[in-house]
Amino acid sequence: MLDATQLLRFLSANTPRRLRVIENVLVGKRSVSTLYWGMRYAQLDWLGYDKRLSRTEVDQAAQSLVNDKLAVMADTKVKLTPEGLTTLNATSLYQPQALSVRLTVDISTFWQRFFISDSSGFRS
Repeated sequence: MLDATQLLRFLSANTPRRLRVIENVLVGKRSVSTLYWGMRYAQLDWLGYDKRLSRTEVDQAAQSLVNDKLAVMADTKVKLTPEGLTTLNATSLYQPQALSVRLTVDISTFWQRFFISDSSGFRS
């Protein structure tokens, strides 16, 4: 679940960022456009981080930032305000250490295969 504080991490005070690119990177969509803009935004390490993320969650988080005057939105592009940048710098956000592993390993599939259930035909 993406909240407004988490969305701050993916935004910039210098250039507007497209919400759909951020959403597609987090969901793990591997289109040419998503990979290109994810690379440009330096967010490819987050590819597939939240596969259950919905568009509504992203839009609500962005609207919350706009309502709190931490970001401005034009169409589907969002840019941090000076207050938003100050908030981002003052907020200590958890930063996973092994994000790049997600580029080669599908963690949810790994766990499903790691914990093989009796319904798969294997018995202990």
